[in-house]
Amino acid sequence: MKRFILSLLIGALAGIVAGYFVFGKSGVTGSYVPVDQLFGGAKNALVSLSRAVTGLDHIRNEILLSGLFGASMGVHIGSIGRRR
Repeated sequence: MKRFILSLLIGALAGIVAGYFVFGKSGVTGSYVPVDQLFGGAKNALVSLSRAVTGLDHIRNEILLSGLFGASMGVHIGSIGRRR
């Protein structure tokens, strides 16, 4: 069970880091979005609207999906290593 959780966490972390480098660039400025802006919560409706217009919500969703994919790949690779 410990190996399962460890491979899940390592895969998720690797997926999030890779997702940030692939999807983390803003289409508006062309530079990487700061992590605190990307994963910080919207405090009011105006901030939420600006995040939707600038595409931060879409970028965050793509990075989180990359993390999910990395977690699933970590579990699969961990299970293959256990069989041998």
